[in-house]
Formats: sequence, structure tokens, C-alpha cells
Amino acid sequence: MSYSKDLREIVLKQIQKGESKTNVARRFEISRSRIYVWLAGGGIGKPGPKKARKVDETALVQMIKQKPDLMLKELAKNFKVDQSTISYALKRLGISRKKNVSLRRSKAKREEEKKIS
Repeated sequence: MSYSKDLREIVLKQIQKGESKTNVARRFEISRSRIYVWLAGGGIGKPGPKKARKVDETALVQMIKQKPDLMLKELAKNFKVDQSTISYALKRLGISRKKNVSLRRSKAKREEEKKIS
């Protein structure tokens, strides 16, 4: 169950004034464990990532500019993270990892030459 921010603030103010957690919990019809969570700083604020990002995004962008041909696997190895972490970081940055069109053309030409020979 989600409680309003106003209720949380009122409950915490009552406890700061010196009222017992049990009495406050009874009066506002919430559990004591919920009060302990709020006192610990949990449950207040927006939900979202709790940990810092594993990949330094500026370093990732610099590496891609320096070596644009690196694959996700190689980038992940350089940053010591999983490939999915690199993939999510690239998605957040709006960078797509498209293959080089000129490389595809040269490969297609080689295959045609093999067929002709």
C-alpha cells in the first residue's frame, strides 16, 4: 500500500516531538515497521535506480569516438561490465551501434568475385 507524502511527514513529526511509535502507528492506522522504514529514510522520494551507474558514460562516448569499430563485447570487456550494461548505456545516450555500410559492400563484392571465379 502506498501512503501519501503528507501522512509520512505528519507521522515523522509526531515521533520527533516525542510521541511513541506504537501510539502514532495506532492513531494513523499504519504498522510500526512502516514507521521504522520511514525513519530510516526509505519509502520517501521517487523510485528509481538506487546504485550509481556502472559505466562512466563520458568515457564510453570517448572510447566509441576513438575506436568506432569496437563491438559490444569488446566495450564490455574494457569497462569490466556485462554487454547488456553497455547496451543500456548506449540506449540512454541515444547512440546506435549500426554496422559500417562500406564494410558490407566490400564483403558483398568479395562474394560476387568468388562466384565469378
